[in-house]
Amino acid sequence: MSLIHPRPQIAQVHRVPLEAENARQLRAYARMIQSPDAWVINRALEYFFARDREFQQWLADQPPTADDSARRAAADEPVDEASS
Repeated sequence: MSLIHPRPQIAQVHRVPLEAENARQLRAYARMIQSPDAWVINRALEYFFARDREFQQWLADQPPTADDSARRAAADEPVDEASS
């Protein structure tokens, strides 16, 4: 098994307007690390959400949703490595 996993397929598309300076910096950062804009946005959100203690506590206090159940079920499915 490789140490670096391939980039996962994007499951959902969200269209959000960005302030001009944020869009400029996003494109610049993506060019710097030679990755798509979506990759940078996803990693930035992971970083932000993981470090916001108040958000993590609030999230832990929320009841499970249908999305949570579907995500858990998909994670439990065995992976067919032969098709990779």
